[in-house]
Amino acid sequence: MSDYLLADDLSGALEAGAAFRARGRRVTLEFEGAAAAEDAEVLQLYSTETRNRPGPEATAVVRRVLRERRRAGGRLVFKKIDSTLRGPIAAELAAVREELTPTLLVLCPATPAAGRTVRDGILLVDGVPVAQTEFARDPGSPVTESRVAAFAAAAGLASATLLPLARLRGEGPLAASEQRGVLVSDAETDEDLARLVALVRRHEPAAVFVGGGGLAQALAGAQPAAAATGLKMCLPPKSVLIASASRHERSRRQLEWLRDRRGVPLVELTLDDGAERATAGRLAVALAAHGCAALTVAGTAAPADPGAPVRGVVAVAQLLAEFSPPPEVIAVTGGETARALCTGSGIAGLELLHELERGVVVTATLPASGVSRYFVIKPGGFGSDEVWSKLIR
Repeated sequence: MSDYLLADDLSGALEAGAAFRARGRRVTLEFEGAAAAEDAEVLQLYSTETRNRPGPEATAVVRRVLRERRRAGGRLVFKKIDSTLRGPIAAELAAVREELTPTLLVLCPATPAAGRTVRDGILLVDGVPVAQTEFARDPGSPVTESRVAAFAAAAGLASATLLPLARLRGEGPLAASEQRGVLVSDAETDEDLARLVALVRRHEPAAVFVGGGGLAQALAGAQPAAAATGLKMCLPPKSVLIASASRHERSRRQLEWLRDRRGVPLVELTLDDGAERATAGRLAVALAAHGCAALTVAGTAAPADPGAPVRGVVAVAQLLAEFSPPPEVIAVTGGETARALCTGSGIAGLELLHELERGVVVTATLPASGVSRYFVIKPGGFGSDEVWSKLIR
């Protein structure tokens, strides 16, 4: 039986998978159309790319993947959702209920290391209800609800039971009502999440866990460590391209920090017809002069076409080959952009190597791709201001 992990976007899948890689597990991700490895020693990642899809479409896609893996004898280790509750979460919970019919579904999006905690069933970001933060202005998937149980209710699941901090930390057993249906748990620390996993496993070993990267860390930590196997990273690279189509305020700040503190050129793409080739030329000059350059989309306003930034950045990266050798390392903000860059280059899949910092994952192309390259992938809202400086250093 092969284990697998399911996420709604590429960066989320890699973030969760990195927790298992840190425990010595070999972790790979094949893109759609590539043959998935059926190896009991390998944790296989699947990204449904449903973060910005309509609810009914997301339900259908997730159900299809769950059905295919069940028929192949796969075991779902974890269902990753966004730790700020972005995306069609209710639709994906409905798919899990309909396809796997779990006796108990445990729901907790907390990722304390990123400032995302759950208290009294409310998701907080740095102590503020998520629907009152910058994530409420997310251009792709604005968050309008902070109550975690509301997503279970919208999925048509039975009334969720809240496991408050006092009960979680009280060392007592789960009540009968907490062992069936949906259990929404509070968590403010990584220790809370580890306690949650241990508590649930004692009472309902077959429970399905759904949550953020923090819960993935807790699940991975509950497994015995293994000797690390798989691909290794060879350094130093000769060239590094940092590419971002993200409209997130933090993503822009990270690139400006790199420019202002480390002197790395920041090349901006305007979303005008035909601007990609000229931008690729400027980027090639910057790479040749500095060995590292960053690419982003000009302006902060949301474009009329939400897909334009990703398409533009991918087009520039592909045109870059006409001016200079391909960068050995491509660091990407956003799973959608990373996936488009990989599949557009004919890359069959990625293998996880390690985390640069929480949620920022270093990967290598699988040998089947015929292309040897490293991709560093970061979710839009993740990372310290100096995250890319750490990569360069």
